[in-house]
Amino acid sequence: MATARKAGAAKRTGKKAVAKKLAGKKTHTARGLAQDRRQVSGEAKYEVAYEAKKMGVTQAAVQAAIKKVGNVRAKIEAELKKAFGKGTAHTARGLAQDRRQVSGEAKYEVAYEAKKMGVTQAAVRAAIKKVGNDRAKIEAELKKAKPAS
Repeated sequence: MATARKAGAAKRTGKKAVAKKLAGKKTHTARGLAQDRRQVSGEAKYEVAYEAKKMGVTQAAVQAAIKKVGNVRAKIEAELKKAFGKGTAHTARGLAQDRRQVSGEAKYEVAYEAKKMGVTQAAVRAAIKKVGNDRAKIEAELKKAKPAS
Protein backbone atom coordinates (compact mmCIF):
# COMPACT_ATOMS: atom_id res chain seq x y z
CA MET A 1 0.00 0.00 0.00
CA ALA A 2 2.79 2.39 0.84
CA THR A 3 4.35 1.69 -2.55
CA ALA A 4 1.12 2.61 -4.35
CA ARG A 5 0.98 5.93 -2.52
CA LYS A 6 4.55 6.72 -3.49
CA ALA A 7 3.87 5.92 -7.15
CA GLY A 8 0.78 8.17 -7.13
CA ALA A 9 2.78 10.99 -5.54
CA ALA A 10 5.48 10.64 -8.17
CA LYS A 11 2.91 10.94 -10.95
CA ARG A 12 1.41 14.06 -9.36
CA THR A 13 4.79 15.77 -8.98
CA GLY A 14 5.57 14.94 -12.59
CA LYS A 15 2.37 16.69 -13.69
CA LYS A 16 3.23 19.70 -11.53
CA ALA A 17 6.65 19.97 -13.15
CA VAL A 18 5.09 19.94 -16.62
CA ALA A 19 2.50 22.51 -15.52
CA LYS A 20 5.24 24.77 -14.17
CA LYS A 21 7.17 24.42 -17.42
CA LEU A 22 4.10 25.42 -19.45
CA ALA A 23 3.26 28.25 -17.05
CA GLY A 24 6.54 29.92 -18.01
CA LYS A 25 5.29 30.42 -21.57
CA LYS A 26 2.88 33.26 -22.15
CA THR A 27 -0.15 32.13 -24.07
CA HIS A 28 -3.39 33.93 -24.62
CA THR A 29 -6.63 32.27 -23.82
CA ALA A 30 -9.62 33.16 -25.97
CA ARG A 31 -10.82 35.45 -23.18
CA GLY A 32 -7.37 37.06 -22.88
CA LEU A 33 -7.29 38.01 -26.57
CA ALA A 34 -10.80 39.45 -26.38
CA GLN A 35 -9.80 41.55 -23.39
CA ASP A 36 -6.74 42.81 -25.25
CA ARG A 37 -8.90 43.89 -28.19
CA ARG A 38 -11.35 45.54 -25.82
CA GLN A 39 -8.72 47.97 -24.54
CA VAL A 40 -6.53 50.71 -25.97
CA SER A 41 -3.12 51.12 -24.41
CA GLY A 42 -2.17 54.77 -24.13
CA GLU A 43 1.49 53.76 -24.09
CA ALA A 44 1.32 51.81 -27.36
CA LYS A 45 1.62 54.42 -30.12
CA TYR A 46 0.27 52.09 -32.79
CA GLU A 47 -2.94 51.48 -30.82
CA VAL A 48 -3.49 55.20 -30.25
CA ALA A 49 -2.73 55.92 -33.92
CA TYR A 50 -5.16 53.22 -35.06
CA GLU A 51 -7.95 54.54 -32.84
CA ALA A 52 -7.27 58.13 -33.96
CA LYS A 53 -7.42 57.15 -37.64
CA LYS A 54 -10.54 55.04 -37.08
CA MET A 55 -12.37 57.87 -35.31
CA GLY A 56 -10.96 60.65 -37.50
CA VAL A 57 -9.41 62.59 -34.62
CA THR A 58 -5.91 63.46 -33.47
CA GLN A 59 -3.81 61.16 -31.34
CA ALA A 60 -3.86 63.82 -28.64
CA ALA A 61 -7.66 63.61 -28.55
CA VAL A 62 -7.46 59.84 -28.09
CA GLN A 63 -4.87 60.26 -25.30
CA ALA A 64 -7.13 62.80 -23.59
CA ALA A 65 -10.10 60.42 -23.85
CA ILE A 66 -8.01 57.60 -22.36
CA LYS A 67 -7.05 59.84 -19.45
CA LYS A 68 -10.67 60.86 -18.92
CA VAL A 69 -12.56 57.55 -19.21
CA GLY A 70 -9.91 54.81 -18.96
CA ASN A 71 -8.63 52.34 -21.53
CA VAL A 72 -11.85 50.52 -22.50
CA ARG A 73 -12.29 50.95 -26.27
CA ALA A 74 -16.09 51.37 -26.17
CA LYS A 75 -15.86 54.13 -23.56
CA ILE A 76 -13.10 55.91 -25.49
CA GLU A 77 -15.10 55.81 -28.73
CA ALA A 78 -18.22 57.04 -26.93
CA GLU A 79 -16.25 59.92 -25.41
CA LEU A 80 -14.77 60.87 -28.79
CA LYS A 81 -18.21 60.75 -30.45
CA LYS A 82 -19.61 62.90 -27.66
CA ALA A 83 -16.77 65.41 -28.01
CA PHE A 84 -16.65 65.51 -31.81
CA GLY A 85 -20.20 64.76 -32.94
CA LYS A 86 -22.47 61.78 -33.50
CA GLY A 87 -22.06 60.47 -37.05
CA THR A 88 -18.43 61.31 -37.60
CA ALA A 89 -15.60 62.19 -35.33
CA HIS A 90 -15.03 65.57 -37.00
CA THR A 91 -17.77 68.13 -36.97
CA ALA A 92 -17.84 70.86 -39.59
CA ARG A 93 -16.88 73.31 -36.85
CA GLY A 94 -13.92 71.12 -35.85
CA LEU A 95 -12.55 71.02 -39.38
CA ALA A 96 -13.04 74.76 -39.80
CA GLN A 97 -11.20 75.37 -36.55
CA ASP A 98 -8.33 73.22 -37.79
CA ARG A 99 -8.13 75.33 -40.96
CA ARG A 100 -8.27 78.54 -38.93
CA GLN A 101 -5.13 77.66 -37.03
CA VAL A 102 -1.47 77.27 -37.94
CA SER A 103 0.58 74.81 -35.93
CA GLY A 104 4.15 75.98 -35.38
CA GLU A 105 5.25 72.35 -35.05
CA ALA A 106 3.80 71.27 -38.42
CA LYS A 107 6.50 72.19 -40.95
CA TYR A 108 4.14 71.96 -43.91
CA GLU A 109 1.73 74.47 -42.36
CA VAL A 110 4.51 76.94 -41.63
CA ALA A 111 5.95 76.46 -45.14
CA TYR A 112 2.51 76.99 -46.71
CA GLU A 113 1.87 80.17 -44.73
CA ALA A 114 5.36 81.52 -45.50
CA LYS A 115 4.91 80.93 -49.24
CA LYS A 116 1.40 82.41 -49.18
CA MET A 117 2.54 85.58 -47.37
CA GLY A 118 5.89 85.86 -49.18
CA VAL A 119 7.99 85.74 -46.01
CA THR A 120 10.44 83.33 -44.42
CA GLN A 121 9.40 80.40 -42.26
CA ALA A 122 11.26 81.99 -39.35
CA ALA A 123 9.03 85.07 -39.69
CA VAL A 124 5.93 82.87 -39.56
CA ARG A 125 7.21 81.07 -36.45
CA ALA A 126 7.97 84.44 -34.81
CA ALA A 127 4.44 85.64 -35.61
CA ILE A 128 2.97 82.44 -34.14
CA LYS A 129 5.00 82.98 -30.99
CA LYS A 130 3.86 86.61 -30.76
CA VAL A 131 0.10 86.37 -31.54
CA GLY A 132 -0.77 82.68 -31.14
CA ASN A 133 -1.86 80.14 -33.74
CA ASP A 134 -4.92 81.90 -35.21
CA ARG A 135 -4.33 82.21 -38.98
CA ALA A 136 -6.00 85.63 -39.34
CA LYS A 137 -3.91 87.14 -36.52
CA ILE A 138 -0.71 85.64 -37.94
CA GLU A 139 -1.44 87.05 -41.41
CA ALA A 140 -2.24 90.47 -39.94
CA GLU A 141 1.03 90.43 -37.98
CA LEU A 142 3.00 89.40 -41.07
CA LYS A 143 1.38 92.19 -43.12
CA LYS A 144 2.34 94.73 -40.44
CA ALA A 145 5.91 93.45 -40.25
CA LYS A 146 6.36 93.18 -44.03
CA PRO A 147 7.41 96.45 -45.68
CA ALA A 148 5.05 97.64 -48.42
CA SER A 149 6.43 96.97 -51.92
